[in-house]
Amino acid sequence: MTFSSGFLNKRVEVLARQTTTDGTFGREGGKFATVATIWANVAFVKGVSALREGAYDAYDTKMVRCRYHEYLTRECRLRIEGIEYKIESLNSDRRENTMQIVCTELKNSQT
Repeated sequence: MTFSSGFLNKRVEVLARQTTTDGTFGREGGKFATVATIWANVAFVKGVSALREGAYDAYDTKMVRCRYHEYLTRECRLRIEGIEYKIESLNSDRRENTMQIVCTELKNSQT
């Protein structure tokens, strides 16, 4: 089973940490840069997990569903509509060609 093209209706940027290099005043790097832009379905977390996380003020948590991408890992970040999100959990199924990601908004990350 794979996602239909109409289901994937949002553009999401995948950000990966850049490698650290020697700079003029020490080591530079560690910043996140855009690796790819993918089509995905973005929704608020619903159901039991939303009730459980609601006690922790997790209203800025979103669920992202997309096709499988090997470069998308737990260490990546996502940018959705100009706001960066940290990946909390990532479940991928290469055989089914699907990924389901739960991510939380990073404070002061709006660009």
